[in-house]
Amino acid sequence: MLYPKNIYLASVDPMHYSHFNTIKTASELLRKDVNLVICNNALKTPMFTLEEKEKIAKFNLEKEEISIRF
Repeated sequence: MLYPKNIYLASVDPMHYSHFNTIKTASELLRKDVNLVICNNALKTPMFTLEEKEKIAKFNLEKEEISIRF
């Protein structure tokens, strides 16, 4: 199985400007899709469920080349 090479792993809890900026900058520099992998941080109590994080990310990330995965 082939895995995407441009992965940004983050708990995005909560998602903020630095997350958006990192994804945008990486996408522009690489000139390729950036795959956002949303996870929970085992060292923190999550503010949002994975499903809520996905909805927030999809609402704020309008570029088609960015995908949300669990």
